[in-house]
Amino acid sequence: MQIRLGERQLSYLDLFSSVDPLVGPKDLKEPLLTVFGVPYDGTTSYRPGTRFGPNAIREAFLNVEAYSRRLGVDVERLPMRDAGNLAKRSDPEAMVEAVSKVTKELFTKGERFCMLGGEHTLTGGSFVNAPKRTVLVVFDAHFDLRDEWEGSKLSHACYLRRVTEKADPSVVAHIG
Repeated sequence: MQIRLGERQLSYLDLFSSVDPLVGPKDLKEPLLTVFGVPYDGTTSYRPGTRFGPNAIREAFLNVEAYSRRLGVDVERLPMRDAGNLAKRSDPEAMVEAVSKVTKELFTKGERFCMLGGEHTLTGGSFVNAPKRTVLVVFDAHFDLRDEWEGSKLSHACYLRRVTEKADPSVVAHIG
């Protein structure tokens, strides 16, 4: 995407982000890792609340010991960029599309990133952009391979089926 704001080029991550960062600067030039959240639980059927996940993970991160004696590394001193959260969308297709655009952009730039979710549906938007032979490891009590759930083909109960329709199923390991 080529949108310019003066001297600065606007990326999809800039376009879709809505919340100030909590665990690192937003404008770090060469981050070791970029973190962004996707507060979404639009198709949750049992217990909603995964939309609170990204900020809950950040809060927990700020309250744990970040120094590894074994590695001699203080994680808080690593150049990590927190790009905030993507803006909330109620439509699952719009949310997955936003995730897809952001992750494609990050993969294309060769950036290491961590997406904080949100429900399973988001995985479909991210994993399809991963480099070939990237492995997806899923820890879940359910297979999430339904063709549709509650009238939708794009939900937390169908996401893994959508992923395996677009990606090689042999790179998906389901544990649970």
